[in-house]
Amino acid sequence: MLTDENGNIAERRHFDPWGHPIKIEDGAGNTLDKLTLLDRGFTGHEHLQTVGLIHMNARLYDPVLHRFLQPDNYVQDLIQPYILRLIFSLFFYVCCFKLLNVIKALLERLSIIGDFVLSLIISS
Repeated sequence: MLTDENGNIAERRHFDPWGHPIKIEDGAGNTLDKLTLLDRGFTGHEHLQTVGLIHMNARLYDPVLHRFLQPDNYVQDLIQPYILRLIFSLFFYVCCFKLLNVIKALLERLSIIGDFVLSLIISS
């Protein structure tokens, strides 16, 4: 949702899980054909609306195909078998496990909070 300087809704946007705009409305609730106020989508990346791609700074992402158009030069997981990295990881956003990455980040934060609470209990 985008607002003006007074806090009024100027544009409301709805995206599918892969970043493709599903519905775009102006402040009055009228349906729009494209992003009008800002060319940035849910993740803050530039939407190239004329070609239907998302420019994610290093690579172009196609929200309809659900994959990048170029392979990733940097492979982070050396434990994963090479053939799986070649087929899946290089072209997919977060290796097709978006929810897993969210859960992993949440667990890491909870672990840090737990460590802090435990250290307070031990020190008192």
